[in-house]
Amino acid sequence: MVTDRTVLENPSGELAASTAAYAVLAVPRPGVASWPNGPQPGTVDLNTGALRVYDLGLGTTYCILRSPDPTKLLVCQQYPPSQTTLILDLHSHVVKGLVGASGFTSKPIGWTQRGIFFASCEATCLNGGASVLDPQTSAVMRITGDGYVSGVSPSGSFLGGAKNMYLGDSSSCNDSIFSIQLDWTTASGVPQGSWSPLVSQPNKDFKVLDIADDGSLLYTESDCPPNGHSSPSPTSLYYFSGGRSTLQFGLGETADVFYMAAPQSPGLLLGRAVAVVARRPNGISEIDLVHLCTSDGCQPTVTTIAQGDRSIEGYAFSVLP
Repeated sequence: MVTDRTVLENPSGELAASTAAYAVLAVPRPGVASWPNGPQPGTVDLNTGALRVYDLGLGTTYCILRSPDPTKLLVCQQYPPSQTTLILDLHSHVVKGLVGASGFTSKPIGWTQRGIFFASCEATCLNGGASVLDPQTSAVMRITGDGYVSGVSPSGSFLGGAKNMYLGDSSSCNDSIFSIQLDWTTASGVPQGSWSPLVSQPNKDFKVLDIADDGSLLYTESDCPPNGHSSPSPTSLYYFSGGRSTLQFGLGETADVFYMAAPQSPGLLLGRAVAVVARRPNGISEIDLVHLCTSDGCQPTVTTIAQGDRSIEGYAFSVLP
């Protein structure tokens, strides 16, 4: 179960307005959970506390992204072997399919004013690059075909990802982290990116959790998986900013940094070296607000937002900045 907490309080008696106005979560259906009978998207109105659940039919909602205005949600609905990507209008409650998003070939990682960004997941899903889709015209534009891109900054100015660069490492091991700074002012209209390797180490597997508009990164590190097997759960959490990486002592090493049922994974940078991180210390799932370390040897400040069993993973689709 998820622990209930006060989200916002105003001594004047009125709940302060949020630009987003909604908290977004996945709500389990009654009965035994299964792919046909999985969680569906829901919203909590932060002004009234009203809960609204959108039943999208057979299937399981496994990812939700908020539009930048934000009046719409992108919803990933899966009922094996099919997968659909939908746009849900929070005002009209109309649901429509997203043309241009093709099944398992792409994974949504962010919705910005520039469009909806997808990490391509072709073949092994190791080096598919990234594309951006215009939700108005459904036009898709390829940005890069290199690396496993897993983060886009809020303005769409930076992409972050990982790739394999050491020939001695398994092809399933992303031993290097990179960022791409995008220039959207090109005459052709196609953004040009300056590719920059940030961290590289053999026999290690990295994953970018989120990237900010200043190019700072939140990422995890684990040992390189042997013989192509899946990586162990990452236990080391790092913050990259100003050209240097800082290990978050006492945070990552004590727990798996686990992956919530959200496309942007278990970490969200809110700015000013503050992040929301999902962890599993001592086997107990929790979501934490973390003031990150920016110098060697310091301890991050951690405030637990929610704590419970593994079912908490399905509740943290979106965090309001």
